[in-house]
Amino acid sequence: MKNRELMSGGNPFKTVIIFSIPSILAMLINSIYNVVDKIFIGNYVSHEALAGLQVVAPLTFLAFSVIVMFGLGSATYSSNKLGEKKDEEAIKIFNNSLILSSIVVVFIMLLFFIFSNFLLTLCGALPENRIYAEEYLFVLTFGFIFQSISYFFTMNIRSEGRPLYSMFAQITGCVVNIVLDALFIIAFKWGVIGAALATVIGHISNFAIGLYFYVFSKKNYFTLNLKEGIKIEWKYMMQVVLIGLSSAILNICNFVSTIIYNNVIGKYTNALSILAILTSLDALCIMPCVGIRQGLLPIFGYNYGERNYNRIFKIYGVGLIYGLFFGVMMCFTIMSFPHFFINLFVEGGETQELIDEAVRILRFYPIGITIISINMNTSALYQATRAKFKASFLSAMRQCIYLIPLLYVLDALYGSGGVWYAMPMSDVLSAITGLFLFFTTYICYKKLGYLSIKDYRNSSRHEEQMI
Repeated sequence: MKNRELMSGGNPFKTVIIFSIPSILAMLINSIYNVVDKIFIGNYVSHEALAGLQVVAPLTFLAFSVIVMFGLGSATYSSNKLGEKKDEEAIKIFNNSLILSSIVVVFIMLLFFIFSNFLLTLCGALPENRIYAEEYLFVLTFGFIFQSISYFFTMNIRSEGRPLYSMFAQITGCVVNIVLDALFIIAFKWGVIGAALATVIGHISNFAIGLYFYVFSKKNYFTLNLKEGIKIEWKYMMQVVLIGLSSAILNICNFVSTIIYNNVIGKYTNALSILAILTSLDALCIMPCVGIRQGLLPIFGYNYGERNYNRIFKIYGVGLIYGLFFGVMMCFTIMSFPHFFINLFVEGGETQELIDEAVRILRFYPIGITIISINMNTSALYQATRAKFKASFLSAMRQCIYLIPLLYVLDALYGSGGVWYAMPMSDVLSAITGLFLFFTTYICYKKLGYLSIKDYRNSSRHEEQMI
């Protein structure tokens, strides 16, 4: 009950801190999964192997699009139901989503096994890095089911108002991954297979902690009931999919844009290895903003269920302050010490040319991250309040609508010297768009007392029926 009261009342700064800090720490730790793999691979295997991991990256985004759609979709929709005091429906949504997401992920795993050669070619695999990509993808695919369920558990644990336990599960999985990376890659010399295996076992650890919470803990609102989950109620699942669609679209856009990025820059020397490093650092910078976004979702969802719109805007403002702070801090740190961060992945010698080029790019590449939280928090607002089209539109902004055209134009005009500017320009434009859409929503609230014309009409229709 205390957690429900925290979501609906109290100091907004304290509420966002309590829900977001664990999410930020968890997302930072979670981003280390891939970063650590690349650090070990770059230092103890080769930069060609590092490029192989970059080739696999789009496929991980594709799988994660389904994982995040059901995880965030069910967590947000369940929060709505908890806010409406409809706990039984929230439990049904939880179990239905768990079963359906597991079925879909298993189907994706089969597709990856059957069409791996085609998919790797599509993602830009070259002769010098294909073998590394094949080995990494083969092992990683086995872990998708554990990654899916563990993410589902942690998102729903957070939506229940238990962010610390959710963070603990994710941190445990990451620590396991780091320890096993060192053991498998340095001691056993298993190369990219060892990196992938360490990642899979890390996800299994996360899964086990989430499973324990829902099987043995007595502090959870949701109860695990697989028999009830098998009886799929599509009216709920359609809402889960639609609510989670914006997050899925974001990852699908990552899938498409990374494939295009890989193929466009693959013709330039060392470009795939540099991109592998930059995307890892970019993810590290952006994770605090993602953590804030995920911390805001259950708060937005709960207050939307209670129709406490004024609190939603207060929470949004606080989330934006925190997001801008972390964005500026992370960007400044990375851009101030580029040599240090690049040298984490590769050493000098024969890779010195690669290092010099990567350092040059890193001095401007993260600049858009300073304000990217504007887009993310606005997208979270729409996702939690069931404005599905706006949420999906904002999610597609950064990685598709702006990035892909900019990539082709800058490549045609400036070649290898221009393609790297596409991402920071896309970040800035998507943030401006997010801010514009937010103000349209705020104006609607001030004039009508609702977040959208659709909400206003639905409320008016309900009042007429009551009369």
